Amino acid sequence: MTTKQRSILVNFNRVLIFALTLTGLLMDGYQHSDLPVTLALGIWLWLAVCTRMEANILSRVRHHPASSRNRGVQLRRTAAARRTSAKRSSGVASQAYSQRRCNATTSASG
Repeated sequence: MTTKQRSILVNFNRVLIFALTLTGLLMDGYQHSDLPVTLALGIWLWLAVCTRMEANILSRVRHHPASSRNRGVQLRRTAAARRTSAKRSSGVASQAYSQRRCNATTSASG
C-alpha cells in the first residue's frame, strides 16, 4: 500500500467515524451540547494533523525575523546602538566645541 493510498484510507475512516457519531448525536434532536462534542470529536480524529500543523505554525512564528521575542531583542540592540552612537557623536561635538572655545580664548588673549 502506498503512502497516498494509506492517507486516503485513513481520511475515509475518519470521515466515516465522524459521520456516524454525528448521526447518532442528532438522532435524538439537536441539542446545544452536540456542538462541543462534535468539535471535540473532529479535533480528536484529526489530532495528528492538527498537532503537525500547530507545530509548523509555532516554528514559523518563533523563527520569523519579526516575531515578538526576536523583535524585543532587536529593539534593545538597536536602542543600545543608538545610545552608543549618540555618546560618540556628542563626545566628538563637545570636543570640537571645547577646541573652538580654547582657540577663541587663546586668540583673544594673544
